[in-house]
Amino acid sequence: MQETDIDWADMVWNPVTGCSKGCVWCYANKMARRLAGRFGYPKAPDHFKPTWHEDEFHKPFPTGKPKIIFVTSMGDIFDKFANKEWSKKILQVIRDTPKHKFVILTKQPWNILKFWPRHEIRELPSNLWLGVSVTNQRDRKYISWLQRFHYDGNWKRIVSFEPLLGPVRPNLRNIKWVIIGAESGNQTTKTVPKKQWIQGIVLRAQLRHKPIYMKDNLADSWGEDLRKEFP
Repeated sequence: MQETDIDWADMVWNPVTGCSKGCVWCYANKMARRLAGRFGYPKAPDHFKPTWHEDEFHKPFPTGKPKIIFVTSMGDIFDKFANKEWSKKILQVIRDTPKHKFVILTKQPWNILKFWPRHEIRELPSNLWLGVSVTNQRDRKYISWLQRFHYDGNWKRIVSFEPLLGPVRPNLRNIKWVIIGAESGNQTTKTVPKKQWIQGIVLRAQLRHKPIYMKDNLADSWGEDLRKEFP
């Protein structure tokens, strides 16, 4: 549990790290490679293998005002190689800590029902903001998986378009929050989003009156005041 530079979150909590998707742009994979063999991360080349961190799981939550906590910023709890019990233990903590908002993002939404049965999804707590990461038009199908749970519970369904690597024409029906961000890092090969890509998402969000959060790294691409809205 630690404070974070991620614009929209106050803290990150990583009781699970690792993901098998193999996205070439993944900042978490790069960070895990630097930490390989230390702090509970497996040694390379298995540094990004889904891993449970018992010490991180038991770290105390902050006191004081409510926080937005990004859960598993360094992995995907719904990865096909993750243990189902990990996500259930995390979910119980979220239930027991209603003061804070917990954000979980995945690129493997088809596994949600494999980890959490339908009756559990219907009872997910309202302080859970569960969403998908979408980078381009090909990833748009992830949103439809999330929309299948429209009638299941009071938890918020969100979409993070980060890093935005190409134009996307999303259907944002029943989505409660939209995040847009660029690829992080200083590498010369990174993709810089075009303004029209951002506009396409913003227009669709506006049509459905969805709050939009633009990360600071969009400033040059957007060229206007960044929207910093929360659900």
